[in-house]
Amino acid sequence: MKGTLWEGGHRIPFVIRWPETIKAGMVSDQLISTNDLLATCAELIGKKLPDNVAEDSVSFLPAIKGEAIPGAAERMLVHHSDDGHFAVRKGKWKLVLDEHGGSRRGRDEQVKQPISDAAGIMLFDMEKDLGETANLSSEHPEVVVSLKKELIGIINKGRSTPGAPQENYKLKEGEKWVQMEELLK
Repeated sequence: MKGTLWEGGHRIPFVIRWPETIKAGMVSDQLISTNDLLATCAELIGKKLPDNVAEDSVSFLPAIKGEAIPGAAERMLVHHSDDGHFAVRKGKWKLVLDEHGGSRRGRDEQVKQPISDAAGIMLFDMEKDLGETANLSSEHPEVVVSLKKELIGIINKGRSTPGAPQENYKLKEGEKWVQMEELLK
């Protein structure tokens, strides 16, 4: 389910062995992504990435050393499914902009447990609902609006990290991001 927006395809163990730096048994629950590997590796070898490279990558070297990643509380992590839908994670919230989460439900009935109050836009509290079973978008519309606005800003800027705006992916004629119209509502 890695091509979908659901947590089951994203929340995976990441194990590092570096005895000189990492204490045995250390665990971090800080939000990181495979996008962050490039910035982390660059920091490890002391290289500065060009501004137009790894625009969504944040070094998690501090987490490896048992420290907080700077700006982690404000960070928005963007997910994009293989069928063109977006989801974002920020703090405890996850906003999914697709009623099927990018194909988890509705296609092959891979998951039998329904989402309560499923809708085209779903909001989950990831501290209380890792299974993404209860849509809280109607209970927290202000969170939905805030996260949508921030995502639109990231898309328009072409990056989620500080730096110069970057040109975003150009679509071929006739193509579109599946829910851009939904985002702009």
